[in-house]
Amino acid sequence: MSEFSQFPYEEGKEESFRVIVTSDPGSNPPEWVRQAWLCVEFDAQPVIPLLGLRETPTNEVVESKPVWKVNAVTAIDTLREMGQYEAADWWETKGYCKEHTYLYLAITSCETVEGSQIVFPDMN
Repeated sequence: MSEFSQFPYEEGKEESFRVIVTSDPGSNPPEWVRQAWLCVEFDAQPVIPLLGLRETPTNEVVESKPVWKVNAVTAIDTLREMGQYEAADWWETKGYCKEHTYLYLAITSCETVEGSQIVFPDMN
């Protein structure tokens, strides 16, 4: 069963959903920064990283997992609006305050907000 089964997803279609972070989104930031995301809500897109397969530091090949892609500037602004100033500052000091920069959160760390699907027009 696909990890995308929790919401409607069509390959190649740019869709965004309103999501709320319900658990640790994973990745490399310190735990206190990851925990600051809890209960934060923003628009995100479900994506599968382009690499498909990746190698781990132990030379294992693992399948890429779907993730939520969110505009970093929007996400950092939302953190600040929620009173998570130190976490927002941490992301900015790491260079995530630039336009066209994205954060990727574990697909299982967020839940979609009911009735929130936003479909972007096909730009082709």
